Amino acid sequence: MPRIMVAAMAAFALSCVSVSANAGDEWPELIGVWTGTTEAVVIGDPLHHQPGEMPHLSMVALTITIEGQDGRRFWGTIASPDHTENLVGVIANDLHTLYFADSDGYAAIQLIRSDVMDQCYLHATADTQDAGCTTFLRTQ
Repeated sequence: MPRIMVAAMAAFALSCVSVSANAGDEWPELIGVWTGTTEAVVIGDPLHHQPGEMPHLSMVALTITIEGQDGRRFWGTIASPDHTENLVGVIANDLHTLYFADSDGYAAIQLIRSDVMDQCYLHATADTQDAGCTTFLRTQ
């Protein structure tokens, strides 16, 4: 009986402890303006790209502005010369992997240094597809 009681108490104690996988580490600060040129392959006429033969290669200057951050969560905009979209994102527990969603696609990002990130973006609908990668540098 005492073993069962000790095991039950240990299980209860463990269930009451909440430990963050990020304990002791600070979330990277992302707020600022990030610029880069995407290298994409495109079908159709997705936002930010010019229409062309299918598929066609596209290079477009992009600016990500991270306007706010609360811990691992961040938000802002992504803009090309012709379009601006809202984005929302999160930082993974490894402190280097980020994900964001905008109005029509998703990005996976690796934070290379505090001022350099490498992003790959995917967008797919019945009429348009876009796969592109961009190295962004923080400029502000």
